Amino acid sequence: GWLRGSVSPDGSHVEYLHIPYASVVKRFQAPGPARNWTGTFEAIEEYPTCHQTLGRRIHYPIGQEDCLSLNVFTPLNVAPDSKLPVLVHIHGGGYFENSASRGTFGPEFIVRKDLILVVMNYRLYIHGFLCLGIPEAPGNAGMKDQVAALKWIQRNIRAFGGDPDSVTINGMSAGATAAALHVMSPMSNGLFHKAIIQSGSSIADWGVRLDPLEVASKVAKFMGFNSKNPYELYNFYMNKTDAELITRIPQEEGLTIFHLVQFSPCVETHKGGEEPFLTELPYNLLTRGEVNNVSIMIGTTNAEGIMMIGAELDETLDSLDTEKNLPENLAFPSALARREFADEVKKLYVGDEELSSINKTKLIYYFGDPFISYPVLEETDLLMRASKQPVYSYLFGYDGGRNIIKRFICGPELRAAAGASHSDDLFYVYQIIFMPIFFETEMIDKMTTLWANFARYGDPTPEPTDLIPERWLPVTPEHQQSYHIDRTFSMGPMWYNHSLLFWRDIYSKYRKLS
Repeated sequence: GWLRGSVSPDGSHVEYLHIPYASVVKRFQAPGPARNWTGTFEAIEEYPTCHQTLGRRIHYPIGQEDCLSLNVFTPLNVAPDSKLPVLVHIHGGGYFENSASRGTFGPEFIVRKDLILVVMNYRLYIHGFLCLGIPEAPGNAGMKDQVAALKWIQRNIRAFGGDPDSVTINGMSAGATAAALHVMSPMSNGLFHKAIIQSGSSIADWGVRLDPLEVASKVAKFMGFNSKNPYELYNFYMNKTDAELITRIPQEEGLTIFHLVQFSPCVETHKGGEEPFLTELPYNLLTRGEVNNVSIMIGTTNAEGIMMIGAELDETLDSLDTEKNLPENLAFPSALARREFADEVKKLYVGDEELSSINKTKLIYYFGDPFISYPVLEETDLLMRASKQPVYSYLFGYDGGRNIIKRFICGPELRAAAGASHSDDLFYVYQIIFMPIFFETEMIDKMTTLWANFARYGDPTPEPTDLIPERWLPVTPEHQQSYHIDRTFSMGPMWYNHSLLFWRDIYSKYRKLS
């Protein structure tokens, strides 16, 4: 059938909202084809999100399972034969929250660069990532939703003036982890040509679950059902309402923000049945060079942990236990070795002081290094060695008016801290509803130029310009440098802090490989 979109209120672009790209045939399984329609589909309103809770502590259920839709944004007056590059954004949110909403991922800055923007919904939390290793719940339903969206783009984006041979996927945080997984999944091969990975990694301890059956059993026990049998767990979850599935969230000790990431992508162990998305740990695939043939842009902010600290209660920070907070993908030879390493970590970040809400600025790297900054840099190195295409590394340190997480989510102590928080780079690429430009027109222009150049050419700085005179060079074994994005742009060291090399050394000895 036909689609009817609408011109945006500011007249900058045309938007087509809530286009169905697939349908949920059965809970916890891969999606089926989208339902057809006759006549004209009014693609002018956004519909409910996928199942999630409203707020991390309120646990009020919102959304619906029939949520597999996407939004397409195009510049004005685009002809079907325009063949514009396509940027596909995969939203973050720890695999348990967020959506394709134009309120968060507004296209205004992107469409000015003659790109088409697509933003998708995908199933979240237990609906999208229950992994029991059986045909009825093999895992990665949410990732298979994303693959279905990429297939829809290949079939249909020409009608919007897009080029199916120039598709760039882009994600931040959990969305970046998803993008990194698409880079190595055979299921995604050929569906995109470039990837922009912002502050997330497939080899982070939260990127892929090593113990998905244990997680499913633990959550069921919290809901009053005690079993580790995958079929019993499947029947238990199938008989629960959607609201029960998304509101019964066990609270754990330690870094609450990371422990909320309970259901996430997994290695699919069941043989037969639906096509698997991921059959081996990403680290093993990367070390063997088993990646899709795509160009990559990957990086972090320089103070990722600001958001994590800002999201925690002071009571949590005052009761931090370093040993309990060690990444789960480390395996030490003994309990003593684990305790000794925990003491090393504490000394590295706070010296002889105690971990507490009193010294929040010292906790920025305690939070950010092991869970985001180190794994992203390690994945950058692995991708550089595995890929036949260029890999571009960046470090975003700009502290300006649109550093929204730092400015509006955090308290005064963290607002005064140096650097850019997790997510702060996102708002120089995407507009957020009701958010002023804050005199950041030039920085928005620079950031969207880099992102658009990469989407168009596979090179963020194909030639020096007055706007961006400094070339961004790809990473090589001999040239391990990142593009440092700050008040000025320049090449600088990729491993920019000794604490990151500390984690690299530890992971070289104790990483879990199965």
